[in-house]
Amino acid sequence: MFRGLYEHGFDSKGRIAFPADLRDELKRRYDDERLVLTKHLKDPCLLVYPLREWEEFEAKVAKLPQFDPTGELLRRWFIGRSRDVTIDQQGRILVPQEQRADTQLDKDAVWLGEGRIIELWSKANHRAQVEGRRAEISPEKLEQLLHKAAELGL
Repeated sequence: MFRGLYEHGFDSKGRIAFPADLRDELKRRYDDERLVLTKHLKDPCLLVYPLREWEEFEAKVAKLPQFDPTGELLRRWFIGRSRDVTIDQQGRILVPQEQRADTQLDKDAVWLGEGRIIELWSKANHRAQVEGRRAEISPEKLEQLLHKAAELGL
């Protein structure tokens, strides 16, 4: 599983180092260095899928009825905006310019391991998201979260 937070910077060509710990896990679990990048539905970040995980997700989305509004939205948003990338010999990926622009990825970025997928954030957006989430958690919401965690056996 992917876990942890890693800070890296983009070079002038839009390349960024893929963290060594995440790369080791990718190699161990999937024996592959191919990834798929797509925009998060609500947050200004990219979702980074190992190819095998992406293919499973894509197959589920593709099964949605062709003219169903939800299916159309999900296909257009996730599949239509996705890009395949491969980790190069120096351990970097090239993030396409339009994806960097859509998610405000600039010089400083944050990789966030989230189990089976990874998120790629601009450092500023990640900081704002964390601070915003903290501000949203009232004592009542915290109690609900703890109750839900207990229900899940966590």
